[in-house]
Amino acid sequence: MASLEASEVVGEREREDAVHRVLGAAEGCFRRGGYAGTSMREIAAAAGVSKSLLHHHFASKEHLFVAVQVQVYERLAERVTAGASVLESGAARGLQALDLLFEALRETNDLTLHAE
Repeated sequence: MASLEASEVVGEREREDAVHRVLGAAEGCFRRGGYAGTSMREIAAAAGVSKSLLHHHFASKEHLFVAVQVQVYERLAERVTAGASVLESGAARGLQALDLLFEALRETNDLTLHAE
C-alpha cells in the first residue's frame, strides 16, 4: 500500500511539472505570436511534451490561453498586494496599488493585448 501511495505522489509531481512547463511555454509562445499566431503543436514542442499530453491537460487552445492569463493575473495580484500592503492609509494604499498595477502591465506586456 505504501508503494502505491509513493507512486501516486511521484505521478502527481510529474503531472504538476508537465503542467508548469506547458504554462510557461504557452505564455512565451502567446507573447511572441499572439493567440492566432500560436499553435498547440508549437506549445507542446516548446514545453517538451507530446501534443496528446498537452490536450490531456488542456482541452483546447482557448482553455490553455485562459489558464495562462489566470496565472499572469495571479502573479500580478500578488505583486500589487505585496507592494500596497505596506501602507496604512486607505487612499494611499489604493493609489499605490494602481501605480503598481499600471507599472506591472507596462512591464509584462499584458496578454490580453494579444487575444484576437
